[in-house]
Amino acid sequence: MTILNPLILEPGTVGACKASPGIKIGNALTSPQTDRGHYFLVWQYVPEDNDYIILESINKGIAVSRMSKYRGQGIQFFQVDCPADLRYQTPVQLTKYGECSYDWVLILKLIAGGVVVFFRNLIKEHTIRRIRAEELPYGHNESLICTEAIQVAYLAVGVPIIDPDTIPTPSAFKQAELDGTLIKLNFKW
Repeated sequence: MTILNPLILEPGTVGACKASPGIKIGNALTSPQTDRGHYFLVWQYVPEDNDYIILESINKGIAVSRMSKYRGQGIQFFQVDCPADLRYQTPVQLTKYGECSYDWVLILKLIAGGVVVFFRNLIKEHTIRRIRAEELPYGHNESLICTEAIQVAYLAVGVPIIDPDTIPTPSAFKQAELDGTLIKLNFKW
């Protein structure tokens, strides 16, 4: 993978903020563990402001905002292991979902599914262990959480970050990092 300019984040770079307290609880119950909680997609550098335009799924749905609002929040940056021309297309692909709402139902399904998987593991395996994303039930709909937004943008260019049938959780993205699909950048913001 070639990074064209190591001083400027390229379009399609994935940003990951540290988890909020509520997400930290969920992350503690999953494997592999991560301290990341919110993900966004870098779209464009704005040199006059030394800032970036980003796309993210937040409580109102897909939003265009500035990365500076996350300054000081320990952002980590990742490139998806694919050709740069495909990465560059992902922000534009995500704009096709601009009227999608945030997937609050999926959050509830994650909680309920986690409880079911926990007790299933307890009964079948007679043990308590962390849950893997691929064990959770997942159904696609027209709403997106932040990690789903990143996944659908990359799926639109034919590059799945994780298996399309696996729920895109922070732990699933951590697994993609461990598998080499997401490559951590040494970029400080």
